[in-house]
Amino acid sequence: MTVPELAKIVRRNRKTVYGWIATGEIDEADGLFVVQGRFLIHWPTFRAKQFKPREKLHGQVPDFSE
Repeated sequence: MTVPELAKIVRRNRKTVYGWIATGEIDEADGLFVVQGRFLIHWPTFRAKQFKPREKLHGQVPDFSE
């Protein structure tokens, strides 16, 4: 996917995503490729590296009212 497409999915400005690339927060390990001068991001790799899986609640929900 392109930088504007990724920005839309993660709800950030495309300039923010370009900033992440410039500072190294997104790199090859996160699914970043440069193809014919364009930055492309492999979504499954990016998602696996950047987002923590949701924790599933088992049993009762703890009472935090105390």
